[in-house]
Amino acid sequence: MYATGTDRCPVKSFVKYLKKHNNASNRLFLHPKNSFSEQDDMWFRNEPIGQNTIKVFMKNLSKSAKLSREYTNHCIRSTCITLLDYSGFQSRHIKTISGHRNEASLSSYCYDTSDKQKKSMSDALSKCTYGTLQQTESRSVTISLSQEKTVSTFTSDENEQPIPLPVIETVSAVRNSKRQGWNGHIGS
Repeated sequence: MYATGTDRCPVKSFVKYLKKHNNASNRLFLHPKNSFSEQDDMWFRNEPIGQNTIKVFMKNLSKSAKLSREYTNHCIRSTCITLLDYSGFQSRHIKTISGHRNEASLSSYCYDTSDKQKKSMSDALSKCTYGTLQQTESRSVTISLSQEKTVSTFTSDENEQPIPLPVIETVSAVRNSKRQGWNGHIGS
């Protein structure tokens, strides 16, 4: 956890929590006093919050705040993992903070691809196929493969003439062509 310098800084919040913590306890999560003010030195009783209370914390908070749906502790974990994935962090890095033992277990959280990631992948593939193909506006496209495995076509709508695209039959063909001095262009 790192300082952000904002009003919602997690480090600032945690430091404040520790300052208002009951020092007679060695537990991190304590029950709050029935009443306290900002000026009070201590906001918490020397009574640890039980495991069952922690398990239903978000559920109870959702009800108390009258949120549109009932959230769980797992919802928060899932949201964090998904946001980190959408931000481009690799699974091997995400698992170091999520507590997962292997990257495969993150797949249930990272099942969708963001529009930004799809655009980035599309741009990368476009650069690989022609090197100069650029998308000037956002629009959905249809790609159809021919039966001869020699040409693909790209059309943005029904009224446009199909544009032929080269087809890469295997990944090894690309690797072999790189070894033989491939210049970055696919096709003839």
